[in-house]
Amino acid sequence: MAFQIQTEVDLAPLTTLQMGGKARYFVEVTSNDDLKEAFEYIQNKNLKYYILAGGSNTIFSDTGFNGIVVKMAIKGIDRLESNSQLFRVAAGERFDSFVQLTVDLGLSGLECLSGIPGSVGATPVQNVGAYGQEVKDTILKVKGMMPNGESVELSNHDCNFSYRNSRFKNGDLLVITYVQFQLCANSIENPTYLELKNLYNEQLDLHQELQSSEPTVADKLQILRESVISIRRRKSMIIDPFDADSRSAGSFFLNPILSQDQYEPIQERLTKAGAPVHFVENQVKLSAAWLVENSGFYRGYTENGVGISNSHSLALVNRGGSSQELLQLAEKIKFEVEQKFQVKLEQEPNYVNH
Repeated sequence: MAFQIQTEVDLAPLTTLQMGGKARYFVEVTSNDDLKEAFEYIQNKNLKYYILAGGSNTIFSDTGFNGIVVKMAIKGIDRLESNSQLFRVAAGERFDSFVQLTVDLGLSGLECLSGIPGSVGATPVQNVGAYGQEVKDTILKVKGMMPNGESVELSNHDCNFSYRNSRFKNGDLLVITYVQFQLCANSIENPTYLELKNLYNEQLDLHQELQSSEPTVADKLQILRESVISIRRRKSMIIDPFDADSRSAGSFFLNPILSQDQYEPIQERLTKAGAPVHFVENQVKLSAAWLVENSGFYRGYTENGVGISNSHSLALVNRGGSSQELLQLAEKIKFEVEQKFQVKLEQEPNYVNH
């Protein structure tokens, strides 16, 4: 085989939470041929499998995985035409490295997603988004492989993107190998999220003061990227070995989106409590962070070696505990939120067990 099957591999170092047991089998694939061989091996051995990307959205069981973990490591970034805005990016590329490249080239569309950990191939799965941008806005098509070795290409429309969701998150067997992005040249959208907007405008003013000139689109993109990263670092949402609060899977809970029918029975309760509410296309978006903080939990809360980040109330962190203890804390938070506000929180990271 073109790759090496390993046995009893520690999974904790392969995730940002640094939790979990061992994989019975493990293989890293660096090409389509490798992936095809891996699928043949899986079928011959009749194994369960899990495709692991950057490990930033995965919680492995303490008992490990009694199958094979396939680590996606296909690399490559191709600009499809000289000076074009089209890029074909391999699934194993670090997403933030690609975002940095697009910003360096003066291309917009991904700058607000700066600093998000993980790999390119994982971004369509949950339609990664932040500060008003989502990858669905720039993804043109997705290419992947089925377990039988068949190559499949899907358009943006075929991916069924929605808020933090896609067809890939709901049992689709396609393993993403490449993503094609279409960026924009000579344009930038000003941020609307207040915290980012304020910092961005401050940095723009500072740039003008120092340079004595109006910033170009390229300058603005760099300033916006740096502003996003600054805020994410302040919230321990940048992976940093010196920041214990960054041992997380990012936001653990999704912001609940309710229909009007779901919202009306609890509207008075939420209004009295002062809950921030955003109306989006006949739906109501609630702040999961606010719900957590107003259900008896707080930043820095700790129990049994796990807790809530000191910097962000949606990030559950590993302080030396186990996956089981982390999930117990998550269930406790969900229970208290539902008891107080009649709102069900949905977990964002994937839990992988036997």
